[in-house]
Parts: sequence; C-alpha cells; structure tokens
Amino acid sequence: MKPNKNIIKQIENNNFNLSFHPVFNLNPSRLMGIGFKKSLELVKRRVGDYNLSPSYLFNLYQTYKFKIQIIEDNIKSELEQIAEDTIREMYDVPEEINIKPKIVNQDDIEYDFENQNEKIEVSPERMILIKEEANKRIILNSIVHGSSVMIWSSAYYIAKEKLDELNNKLIELYDIYSAVVGHLLWLKEPSQNLSTAEKQGVCEIDFEEGLSCEGINFPTLLLETNKVVLDYLICKGIPSDFNEEELKLYYSIADDYNFEVWNSTLSPVLYLDFLETIEIESNKLPEVISKLSQLNYEELKNLFISIQQDSKELGKMKLNQFKIV
Repeated sequence: MKPNKNIIKQIENNNFNLSFHPVFNLNPSRLMGIGFKKSLELVKRRVGDYNLSPSYLFNLYQTYKFKIQIIEDNIKSELEQIAEDTIREMYDVPEEINIKPKIVNQDDIEYDFENQNEKIEVSPERMILIKEEANKRIILNSIVHGSSVMIWSSAYYIAKEKLDELNNKLIELYDIYSAVVGHLLWLKEPSQNLSTAEKQGVCEIDFEEGLSCEGINFPTLLLETNKVVLDYLICKGIPSDFNEEELKLYYSIADDYNFEVWNSTLSPVLYLDFLETIEIESNKLPEVISKLSQLNYEELKNLFISIQQDSKELGKMKLNQFKIV
C-alpha cells in the first residue's frame, strides 16, 4: 500500500506546496516515508489489514463518526471540559488563559479564507522581510500541526480514565476514528479544494476574549484545543513592527490553507525529530516553544535542518547555543 500517487509525485518532483521552504525540502521523501509507515502501522493495528482501500476507510470514517455522534450527543459539555483539562494538564496552562472548547455540528464550522487571495502591495524591501518572517512562522506552524495531529496518542494517558467513566465504549471508537482519519490524509488528493473539504474543526485566538476551538467530536476537539494553545505560544514570534496590511500579507503567506495537507502529513515527523532532540517532559514544552518563537528565521531554520539529520547531536548543540533547553 502506498500514499496517493499525486502525493508521491509531488514529493519526488519537489513541487509540493511547501517545497519552497528549506526545512520541508531538505529530505521530503524521508518525511513521507516515515509518516506514511507510522500511519499505516497504526491503522493496521486498530482496524486490521484485510481491506484498507480509500473507499473502505472513508465508509469506516463515516460509520464511526456517526457512532461517536450518537454517544456524545448527551455528554458534550463533559467532553468539552475533559478536552480543556487534558491540554491544561499536559502543558501546565495557567487558569488565567481562557480556553473555550466546543463540540459543534459539522455544518456550523466556518473556515476563514478572507486574506488568502487578497492583493496587498508592499515595497520590495518590506516584501523580503515579510517572506522571511512568514518562513519562520511556517516552521513554528509545523510544531503546532505536528503536535496536534499526534495529540490523541500523546494525551491518551490523561483522558482515558475520565472518558471511561462517561462511557467505556468511547476509547475504542476514538482509537479507530483517529487512526482512520489520519491515514485518509495520505490517500486523498493533495490539491483538494479546501472550501469543499470535509470539515473537522477550527480554532481562533482573540487576545481579549480567549482561545476558542471547535470540533465535530472529542478527538477533533482535543486536536483543536492543542492547536489553539500552541498557536497562542508562537504568537511571540509575530513581528511587532508590521502594520495591518503587512500582517495580513504575513498571515496569508505563512498560514496558507494549501499547506494544510502537507502540515498534517509531514509535520508530525518534523515534530518527532524535534521531541527526540529536546528530550523533555510535555509540561516544559511551552517554555521551549516560546523561546523558539523568539529566535530569528536563520537560527530557527538551521536548528530544524539540523534536527532532521541522522545524528541529533548538532541539533542539541544548537539548542544549547540558543539557550532553548
């Protein structure tokens, strides 16, 4: 079994949507190989390997989404609280940071494409700086996405007991659902129109109102809650001297929705490389990510190129050099 043929083709030709970035184009075939293998092993372990065709897995996804929806219908508020408590415990999130998780209907989720196609004029000198800062944010986004895609397995030990108390069938349903969704990412077309894509969740930061996150069920909500908390941490990397128009351009470059499938498939491997290099407990990650956000682009780029190498020693040396750990 292999990834979608167009994912393979774009990786091999180095013309996927993130191939312009030196961290992603260093060895994308390695990222694809490791990421797909882990995804396949997980879905085989949880589903079995007798039939893993895209059509079968999509039908399985629809079936388990419905089963989960039926059970969750009367316990949404409890699940929302578990999602918040789980992420707070993982990262030692202070109580003064307002997190607002919500399980919603799929039709109620709205993606914001407002700045994706907007034409914004800036001087050539400012454009160079904006692109550099956007490239820095793309690296930070890989931490956010990589961590979030993996959150169900990494937060399992915290959430399991509370979920079992609500309904002892939930864990098995979530295990299968999360494995199937994760593997389908490798099997669908990479150029899928996001405006018509199957909606799962969304999150948003409002520095006055708090951190909002929505998901169609608990596994998705847990992912979005993790994402919004880490998104909040990397805000320290947002340039303070950009005007409103420059910030719009910065976000439209760095947070392009066309990167979504590549962040969901390749970033988890980058994040694993990162974890293997820093070797710390999850509750210490916020401080590390905050420090990373304050490095300049060249420092952060060289660090993430180093941690992809076979030996992580250079990456560890750079972490010490930059006083990250």
